Amino acid sequence: MEPAVTALVRGIHEENRVELFPVPTGVIPRLQPISGVKAVLFDVYGTLLISGSGEVGTVLEQPLSDAFREALIAAGITSPDNDIVRRTGELFFAEIRRRHTSSLGKGIDHPEVDIIDVWQEVLRSLSISSTAERCARVAVVYEVHANPVGLMPGAATTIAGLKSIGLQIGIVSNAQFFTQTLLEYELGSTLAHAGFNMGLCAYSYRWGVAKPSPALFSPVMEHLSGAFGIQPSSVMYVGNDMLNDIYTAARIGCRTCLFAGDRRSLRLRTDHRLCAHLEPDALVTELGQIIPIVSP
Repeated sequence: MEPAVTALVRGIHEENRVELFPVPTGVIPRLQPISGVKAVLFDVYGTLLISGSGEVGTVLEQPLSDAFREALIAAGITSPDNDIVRRTGELFFAEIRRRHTSSLGKGIDHPEVDIIDVWQEVLRSLSISSTAERCARVAVVYEVHANPVGLMPGAATTIAGLKSIGLQIGIVSNAQFFTQTLLEYELGSTLAHAGFNMGLCAYSYRWGVAKPSPALFSPVMEHLSGAFGIQPSSVMYVGNDMLNDIYTAARIGCRTCLFAGDRRSLRLRTDHRLCAHLEPDALVTELGQIIPIVSP
């Protein structure tokens, strides 16, 4: 990401940051050891980051008037009235649906958008100048109000601990251009310095496909195999969603660990046919519980 965009994301997040704490789920952990793990991959929202809305904001279609109002102010409208706020929300979700429909027609099973492109079309429709810098600013302002985030307790020490025992660490996540910067801000370091292998990080907006499509895992799994000789059976994936995370990772042959540490983002999906009889290999309620599960 360009330094100017990184600085923009960090500045907006810092200005609007709120203190978040996970909400206990009451779930009982299952911490049986898993042998032969050589790499651990993580989801971001609801796993490494506390997510105020429970998920990355671009996939949520719900009343978000305050977030759209702040986005319009960031776009240069001093006092947006209720009509333009409502119209903005309608345009925003309609544009996401339009892009999803177009991608589905091209054979992409679970499409993802680049949210800057979405905001560019929304601002154009509102006859507002849609420069790249303005679209990025509007996108981040909307996101920090729609989906405030904070670091999940234990995230930094868990990553460091996994790295110290020789594991490869990566990310496969539904995400947008601002996600990595938000995570790095909360960690207080770059991902590489924190212990992540940057060749093992895949974000949905870059590939145009989102979980639960297994396609999002492909570049990371190919790199694990080609660079390290690590096959799916030696990879553990950690996430908070039984469909997007556990089902998808298990489908490609990975070991799985459900993170049940925050009630806002825990998605058990008990009524979903693909998850009704699905069990993760492990279940943790604190990120630090992962280390003894995979320790040699």
